[in-house]
Amino acid sequence: MEYVTTETPVTVAGITLIPVVRVGLYSHDSEMGGGLAGNKEPLAIILCDQQGVHAWDINSSDIAMSLLLEKIPGLNTILAAYQSH
Repeated sequence: MEYVTTETPVTVAGITLIPVVRVGLYSHDSEMGGGLAGNKEPLAIILCDQQGVHAWDINSSDIAMSLLLEKIPGLNTILAAYQSH
């Protein structure tokens, strides 16, 4: 199972940074037992300031907010809270 989510936003000097990560949880069963593994990897950063909302992937390339809004449930609500500052 994998999903994309945000981590705790950080606001400094009127600029809010919202980390975006992919979280994975994997399991398997066998005759000798089972296993469980997980990982978390950074995907993007969202910046909210007085000029709007911008996002970049981990390679510093622009990323469309529409893509993030599609992948992250509740992101609209998070952004609304920080766009009003």
